[in-house]
Amino acid sequence: MSNPAFKFDHVHIISENPRASADWYVEMFGATIAADTVARGAPPIFVDLGGMTILIRGRRLGEAPVPARPIRPYADFSSHNAWGTDHFGFLYQGDLKTFCAELRVKGVTFPVELKKGVNGSLLCYVAAPDGVSIELMQRWLGSPGPGRAARSLPFRQISSNSSTSSRPSPRGSTPEHFPPHRVPLCARTEMGTVKLAHWLGSGPAAP
Repeated sequence: MSNPAFKFDHVHIISENPRASADWYVEMFGATIAADTVARGAPPIFVDLGGMTILIRGRRLGEAPVPARPIRPYADFSSHNAWGTDHFGFLYQGDLKTFCAELRVKGVTFPVELKKGVNGSLLCYVAAPDGVSIELMQRWLGSPGPGRAARSLPFRQISSNSSTSSRPSPRGSTPEHFPPHRVPLCARTEMGTVKLAHWLGSGPAAP
């Protein structure tokens, strides 16, 4: 089990135009501006989205920020090809295909187009202001059965000592076969517990 004294607080972005960047998150993603202040000579704007804080601030005296490397495709994935944080992601609990179409109408670009990942999950990368890449994900549980539509189900984290199903699971799909920091996310379905290709700390398979 991870250290309970820690709780994720925020992502910090340095922006050439903090107000325009904050407005982008509001317009495109429906975020809200929680605070707009000035600190150390630069305006930090606190943007709330999905329970996460995105802190966007301007350049401070003495700083000379360089542009972020653009994201680029490789054989079967994409990255900014630089050390440090590559991107951050959100799980979109809705129709991601429709949402992406709406974003495209608004002029948003996708360095990684909407595609199917492992287990039929959908994912894409959105080009946000300041050279930031944001991954959007919608997870689906396999393909629909005869006469049944595919549907998304709630997810929960399983602990290393929890019992997730009364039915035996195949080797490699139960918590005891993973290190504590690599426990998968699972979802309860009519057929038991389904392991998804999402690992705590690393996100889904990169495009």
